[in-house]
Amino acid sequence: MRKFFIITCILLYSLTASTQETSKQIYLGLSSGLHNPIGLKFGVSELFKNGGLYINLQAGSTDFDLDYTIRSDNRDFALGLDKYFEQTGKDKIESYMMNIGATYKITNNFGFYAGVGYGKYLKTVKVDYYKMNNQYLETLWCKDKDSCSGLSSEFGLLLQCKNILLSTGVSNIKLDRYDLQFSIAYLF
Repeated sequence: MRKFFIITCILLYSLTASTQETSKQIYLGLSSGLHNPIGLKFGVSELFKNGGLYINLQAGSTDFDLDYTIRSDNRDFALGLDKYFEQTGKDKIESYMMNIGATYKITNNFGFYAGVGYGKYLKTVKVDYYKMNNQYLETLWCKDKDSCSGLSSEFGLLLQCKNILLSTGVSNIKLDRYDLQFSIAYLF
């Protein structure tokens, strides 16, 4: 994580230092996904011949309450496992993604982008533990099997309309958790 932060700082510095020529444009905008609704996209277009670099940071956190209850009894008194748990449908999702990527323009106003980085999707469920006599023991937030973290990637299409840069695409974490991406940025 620290190496990614250092690389990001070096890239940001090189992007801003290399935009002294008038053909290069810095853009800054908002990015969003279904799991990561809050995001920031920063980049330089035409840093290379028909290409540029960008950084995309996104995060999200959601609490939701589904209408279900699961109860599991464990009545093995000899082993001291005389307790049960209830899962009542209270779930949390915390997710973020940090990607560095490149853009390539096919025409003056149309192109594509691709990036890689690190992402995390953590889904937890609330579980209440009780003794068999209905005496409350504790509440734990348990990690769901859908959780994942690791290498993230994204790719999609770009459309430039005057000073507005629009993009849409797909992202994933460990080729497992897919998300739709949208962004709108202003070119300075």
